Amino acid sequence: MSNGMIAGGAWEQMTFFAPLPITGTPAISLFDHTTHSSEKPSEWMKQLVPDGEYVVMVGTHPLVMRKTTLTADEVPEGHQFYHYLIDGAVYAGIFVGKENAE
Repeated sequence: MSNGMIAGGAWEQMTFFAPLPITGTPAISLFDHTTHSSEKPSEWMKQLVPDGEYVVMVGTHPLVMRKTTLTADEVPEGHQFYHYLIDGAVYAGIFVGKENAE
């Protein structure tokens, strides 16, 4: 944690728990309305989810996003946790992962 004086005599405090800056296209969770970064999926993700357009990291887990025809109000109750609003459209996510065999 660090503190520092900024212009005008105000103080700024940063912590290890500060949210990361949005680096890609903003993705708004329909579950808790928090904003996350979304990026284009990597090639191996596209092989698993060919119609995936974005990927949102949920912790350390990639969630590949596919566009739906739903509006935010049409997402069924209890399913909001894997739905995000990106560029005005609702996307549903599929968790993906890979392991290297030795």
